[in-house]
Amino acid sequence: MSYEGDVLITAQTESFLLQKSVQEKIKLIYHNFITPKTPLDSADTIVEKEEEKIIDILTDSKARQKLSNNQNDIKHAANDFLREMKDYGLWGVGITSFDLSPIAAFGKKYSLNDVHEILRNIGFIPNISPLEWIYRTSFSANEQIQVCIIKSGVGPTVEDILFEPYFYLLFTDPQSYFGEFPAKLTSSFNSILG
Repeated sequence: MSYEGDVLITAQTESFLLQKSVQEKIKLIYHNFITPKTPLDSADTIVEKEEEKIIDILTDSKARQKLSNNQNDIKHAANDFLREMKDYGLWGVGITSFDLSPIAAFGKKYSLNDVHEILRNIGFIPNISPLEWIYRTSFSANEQIQVCIIKSGVGPTVEDILFEPYFYLLFTDPQSYFGEFPAKLTSSFNSILG
């Protein structure tokens, strides 16, 4: 394939990623790394340091690092919630970046690869306001799952411009009802990651 015209950046993403969030990443890259080089000249290349920053933006490096720095506390809190809510149908907990890229999975039932599959099988995910949640149905290994998607309201700010709040995921039995449990988990995780 060959392209002609004004295309500077093209991206292929997972179907479940929040396209508005992906667009925000692309706009940040364009604003910070392409615009300063306009008008574009073949002698004006992206240097290694800029390339590393672009990769960090696309791979949610700052969100992953913040989670890694608090891994023990988050893992402990997630395991406490899994024990507390097991009899009510809570099967697993996940954390994603602000575009829904999975970055952590807790519990014995689902791996990070399983979380990718579960999100692929959800379909359309509407915008969610901070500190609110929605429920969606998905499947993994031919098993129906209810997924609660919570927008945390906390997360890193990338390049001092783009705020990237985490999403928390609850993987549950389709017949489960948790009432205000998502708010309890959000409060606990936010106190660690905020």
